[in-house]
Amino acid sequence: MVALPKQLEIGIPSIDEEHKALLSQLNGLFVHPGDTPQSAEFSEALSRLTSELLDHFASEERVMRALGISADRLARHIDAHNAVIEQITELSFDLMRRKSLHRDDVIFQVREWIIGHLADHDLELRGFARPA
Repeated sequence: MVALPKQLEIGIPSIDEEHKALLSQLNGLFVHPGDTPQSAEFSEALSRLTSELLDHFASEERVMRALGISADRLARHIDAHNAVIEQITELSFDLMRRKSLHRDDVIFQVREWIIGHLADHDLELRGFARPA
């Protein structure tokens, strides 16, 4: 199970809550270890998670604009979001084609979409968090 470590909190409550919700969705993929990426249960959980991730990206971009993040920095961040979206699309096509995918590989990839993106890109937002 994965929780949001304190060192990965951004300090922007709405973003931190969305990150926690995404990690909760990720944890849902661990619930039934016998489920494969081709199973209906796993596929449904993955679909909910990716939908929430896409909503989070849109929300994060709105927050960044509201905080006055520079156009260059925003563009780099959006590019990172788009790279994840491309990976989501590729995985979705693989699953539709019934490509044989190992459960652990899919979970690792999803974990990278969330935690990897957070660590590599979202932590930059800390400097823009407004004190409560």
